[in-house]
Amino acid sequence: VQLEILSRDNEDDWAKFTVTITGSYQKGTSSRTPRKAETFLWVRKADLACKCPKVRKRQTYLIVGKYQSEDKLRPGFVVDRSATVIRWKDKWDRRMRRLLKQENRGNCA
Repeated sequence: VQLEILSRDNEDDWAKFTVTITGSYQKGTSSRTPRKAETFLWVRKADLACKCPKVRKRQTYLIVGKYQSEDKLRPGFVVDRSATVIRWKDKWDRRMRRLLKQENRGNCA
């Protein structure tokens, strides 16, 4: 999922980021992950301590790996250490779409 960070709030042991979903590259999730929707990204403050990457406002990131999106206490995406958050580079867009198209056609093993 590709997200743009809009703002950050602190709630107990969690950092709550207001984000806009700018893209979804997951296979078969087009109906579950809306594009251009505003939601929240939850990260434990302890997980933010390593600052890799340092999550900043008005920057776009790609979340790769496992994350929860159905948490009742924390609506939106809940990310832990099993997920990777990478600063997005615009040159990746075409490549990601091409890989997704190949995956949907069954060309990737």
